[in-house]
Amino acid sequence: HLQAFRHLYVLATQSRHVQAVDADTLEPLYVPLRVTVKGDSVFDGTTFQATTPCILPEPESILRVQVSSPRYWTQVLEGRALQRLIQRGTILVKRKLGAL
Repeated sequence: HLQAFRHLYVLATQSRHVQAVDADTLEPLYVPLRVTVKGDSVFDGTTFQATTPCILPEPESILRVQVSSPRYWTQVLEGRALQRLIQRGTILVKRKLGAL
C-alpha cells in the first residue's frame, strides 16, 4: 500500500543547503556565491549567482563554488573542498581587514 511510503521521500533526498559562517565569530552570514555547473547535451555549462543561505543544484552537476564578495576573502571550492562543502553544508569565510 502506497500510504505507508508517503514519508520515505525525505530519506531519499540529499542535503544541498549551504550556509556561510564567519570564521572568527561563527555567526551566519549573507555572502554572494558564484556557482559554475557542468553542461550536458541540452545546454552549455553556466555560472549563476546565489546568496547564502541557499540551495545548490545537484552535486554531480557542480564544477566550482566561489565566494564573490568585496567584504570577504575570495575562496574557490573545487574537488575535495567542494565535496566537503556538499557534505557539511557550511563555508567558513574570513572578513577582509577594514571591510564593514
